[in-house]
Amino acid sequence: MDLLGQVGDTLTPQDPADRLSNLRIELLPIDLIVQWRRCSKMADFLASYFEYHFESRVVAAQVLSTGLNELIENLAKFSADKQRPVSVEISHFGEVITFETQNEARRAEVAALRARLTRMATTDPEELFLEQLEHTASRDRAASGLGLINLKKDYGARLSAEIRAVPDDPERFHVTLQLALEVDAVERG
Repeated sequence: MDLLGQVGDTLTPQDPADRLSNLRIELLPIDLIVQWRRCSKMADFLASYFEYHFESRVVAAQVLSTGLNELIENLAKFSADKQRPVSVEISHFGEVITFETQNEARRAEVAALRARLTRMATTDPEELFLEQLEHTASRDRAASGLGLINLKKDYGARLSAEIRAVPDDPERFHVTLQLALEVDAVERG
């Protein structure tokens, strides 16, 4: 299976010149893994910064934090080198808010991500949620996989990944994961 290229939902490209607000941070996965609570702290911090773009700040902060926490936890767990910086970028474009993470991941994690995003793009989110819930309860309690599905089901999130080869290492790949949320969905919670 070719792992390279775009996978997941089709996202409408946003012009960087149209950003109302943008914030990019770099983290070391090891810092997040050593103190796992840092994932939710970072998500809460970033969400509280962006909540001021919304009328219902409390609802927006909760939705944004939920999405960011899922991406930050996945970034920490699935980075190939826990000492190499990873990035999280949030951009507000008026009608859409995007989260983008960048890291390097191993072949097995990339293959699993590709399969998951392909399935999420082609399956009803409610059906997928119930399937995953049953799978987790009956077979694999350690790997729920519900976070990204929940974002799609509850908030209409669109998820896409771009996967590129790492030069001179066929077992590692550059992964850019992007999540897009309509501002109206964030407001409604």
